[in-house]
Amino acid sequence: MALLRRRLGFLEALSVNIGEVVGSGIYMFPSLIFALVGAGGSIFVWVLMGITALFEALILMIYPYLYPDAGGWYVYLREGLPGELGGLTAFLFGWYNLFLLPASTAAIAVGFSSYLNDLLNIPNGVVILASALTLILALANVIGVEIGGKLSVLLTILKIIPLLVIGVAGLLIGRLSRLNLSDFRVSGLGLGMMMAWFTYSGFDASVPLAEETKDGKRRVPLSLPVTVIAVMVLYMLVVLSVMVSLPPGVLAKSNAPLLDEGKTLGGWGLLVAILGASLSMAGACASEIISRPRVIYAMSRDRQFISKFSIVHGKFSTPYASILLYTFLTLIYELSGSYVWLVEMVTIPTLLFSLIMYTGIFRLRKQFSLPRPFNSLGHPATTSIVLAVYSYVIYSLFLEDPFTSILSLIIVFTGIPFYILWRRR
Repeated sequence: MALLRRRLGFLEALSVNIGEVVGSGIYMFPSLIFALVGAGGSIFVWVLMGITALFEALILMIYPYLYPDAGGWYVYLREGLPGELGGLTAFLFGWYNLFLLPASTAAIAVGFSSYLNDLLNIPNGVVILASALTLILALANVIGVEIGGKLSVLLTILKIIPLLVIGVAGLLIGRLSRLNLSDFRVSGLGLGMMMAWFTYSGFDASVPLAEETKDGKRRVPLSLPVTVIAVMVLYMLVVLSVMVSLPPGVLAKSNAPLLDEGKTLGGWGLLVAILGASLSMAGACASEIISRPRVIYAMSRDRQFISKFSIVHGKFSTPYASILLYTFLTLIYELSGSYVWLVEMVTIPTLLFSLIMYTGIFRLRKQFSLPRPFNSLGHPATTSIVLAVYSYVIYSLFLEDPFTSILSLIIVFTGIPFYILWRRR
């Protein structure tokens, strides 16, 4: 039986993380957050969620160090919680990864195709281009994890350059008088935090690849805080840039703030913004398609799902069956052509699983004595802050859109009968 091989290095792990984080959110959400909470509120939200993500990265380091296995969070929930509770929670996370997280990948692909179709203007182009991108990336990852890793490195480099160019140019032509920090509206804070959370999420995309990373128990954990710090600097540059380069009324109504900023820079700026957005979202899709199917693979290998999806290709050493299944489900979600709804669908379950997993750190730290860098730095203070912030976001989202929130949880809990079935087998 073919096995996974350690073929990825630190650079690939870092690129998969950054590629996952820097996707569609930074191109879509700065204007929406600004409209919800104002200029001062925007700065507060982006900084708060960036610091929360950094705390999360620091406390998360304990998991890939202890369990450098394929599956990431699925393994961490299984091992971090006691007995049957760990098994059930891990299965439900895998179920959610299987039936809801493809919506996240589809959202990014839809964002990619929306930007690119502004140039191409193809009838039904949003769905067609999103599907084409998904299929190409899936094929690349079936052929080999090295190809997927190198593709992530290339797309990550290409996506960062346009953001740096637009960010610096916007600051140079902008007016600091537009940065009214006293404009702070609390009413939209929860929804704004959700959008910023989504934009920062994914910095841990490399953890399901630990089993395929050289010295994965050290390189993967170290890649997490490095990713968040780099991304936070980049995001603050971009957010400040759009806020000083666009009039407040224009920014608040913009559906694509970086495109509008690009227009103020001239034809070259618009072209850079469109190419940057397209490459950014393509890179995020690449990271998700290389990372997420490993959870399905780990579940199947544990006999918690159909065993055929644990098959590894004899020549390419990739879990090709789980990649193809994840791709198929992503294509189904892409037919909706909606972006914000897809984001809302994945937010509540992701945050709930985060809360559950991080409570397990209290138990793990009592069981293991670990080197300081990998022992959840700042715990319990950082862990408590992350739990508090995410609890507030969950509460706000339930108030904002109870239907979507409850629907997403119903989909997760439909996995319980199947867990019982597989346990009996």
